[in-house]
Amino acid sequence: MVKAVKWFWAMKKAAKPLLYSTFSTTNKNSAKCFEISYHTTPHKWVDGDIYFCEENINKIRAAIKNNIEKDSNYTERIANNLYKMRDKVLETSIYLINQDLKSLSNKNLLESFEKSFEQIGLMECFMSYRGTIQLAEILEEKVKQILAKKLNKLNKLELLEEFFLILSKPSEESYMIRYKNDLLKAKISMNQSNNTKIINNLLMNYSWIGCSMFSGAPLTKEKIIQGLDQLKDPQTELRKYEKDKDLHLKKFKKIVKDLNFNQDEKKLIHNLQNWFHLRTYARDIINNVITNNMPLLFEIAERASISKQNIPYLIKDEILNIFSLPRKELLSNIVKRKKKWAALVINDKVTFFAENISQLKEKEKIEPTNVIKGKIAAKGYVKAPVILMNDASELDKIKPNHILVTPMTTTDYTPILNKLAGIITDEGGLTCHAAIVSRELNIPCIIGTQVATKLLKDNQLVELNANKGIVKILKS
Repeated sequence: MVKAVKWFWAMKKAAKPLLYSTFSTTNKNSAKCFEISYHTTPHKWVDGDIYFCEENINKIRAAIKNNIEKDSNYTERIANNLYKMRDKVLETSIYLINQDLKSLSNKNLLESFEKSFEQIGLMECFMSYRGTIQLAEILEEKVKQILAKKLNKLNKLELLEEFFLILSKPSEESYMIRYKNDLLKAKISMNQSNNTKIINNLLMNYSWIGCSMFSGAPLTKEKIIQGLDQLKDPQTELRKYEKDKDLHLKKFKKIVKDLNFNQDEKKLIHNLQNWFHLRTYARDIINNVITNNMPLLFEIAERASISKQNIPYLIKDEILNIFSLPRKELLSNIVKRKKKWAALVINDKVTFFAENISQLKEKEKIEPTNVIKGKIAAKGYVKAPVILMNDASELDKIKPNHILVTPMTTTDYTPILNKLAGIITDEGGLTCHAAIVSRELNIPCIIGTQVATKLLKDNQLVELNANKGIVKILKS
């Protein structure tokens, strides 16, 4: 069956085996969350690359498209499903935070872990190719069709991409931008009120910033203070942000007025903006919940004499049996998976591999070229050297005014995003994290190149033309 499947390469990111073992929960619930009868199986995960069954993705897309066309309220209802799931997950997460972990027996500790892990799996229903991306893509397609029709009548079809980027800006700010602005406001208030209280409030609201899917490290008071110290003119930065925000709103209103959208078309645009926001929001909530539950995981690790850094390399069943399984076997699995690992899902059964995974890999043939093409996520032009990062563990490599080249960005990239001159990614559409934050930060960004991390090298000088969706390699 594996050889007969046509695989669709979806994305690349740093994630640990533990996260992947949420699959059983996610698969049971994702179709229900989107009111469809299909879910994503078979699929596989090899060295961070995810491959979904293309036929299955197309079925999910067709089912969601059918629901949107039959019911004008479908999109809002699915958004409400997401918010209901969020409330349930956060409620459980907060309950677990308030437990005295040291006083729990091993049995109760593992029961709490199982409960919390189930919640993470439920929230994961609203990520990746389980419905969220397809829903956003269908809304994108519909809005572009309407926009193209109106612009064509005015002989201004060349403005399609520019107008679409304005119309599709997410309805709400991402957590990353909220943190950035709250940091600026905190800096302004530092000498006018209780500094300790300000820092504690930032830590309470954004402790999970810097974490992504059991990777990265949560915020600390020291990191917040360091971030505050680096701010030189917060009032000017805030004024610029508000000015850019007002300018975008004026452009948005002018397009809506000039193109005379009717109420149904306006509703469609609003749904698009909302799902572009929710795409990143769902990931942020998961990272929030995972961070809240890490003390629980660390307590288990301590009792089992496993290092905190290594426990996410175990899978759910291993953790649930961690006090009965031979420690030597657990450590051996960790060592193997830290080198390379894969997981294959067939008929809803997950099989993990740590050796001999070459047969699961896709054969890639990449032709050398000096020109790389991708999708425009945020317009702009910059000429600068590049820095390659496979994941957030390499944040220290970043230098100011360089272009980040990475498979994809996640919330654990937050500490360095303000320093960048531009962003280039392998994966992603206009709903991905890099696309959204680059527009919020107003830096040029090209996404979905598929090959940037394989063709570009550290410190190569490139021309990032995000007005045309092209990257040119100038010199090494």
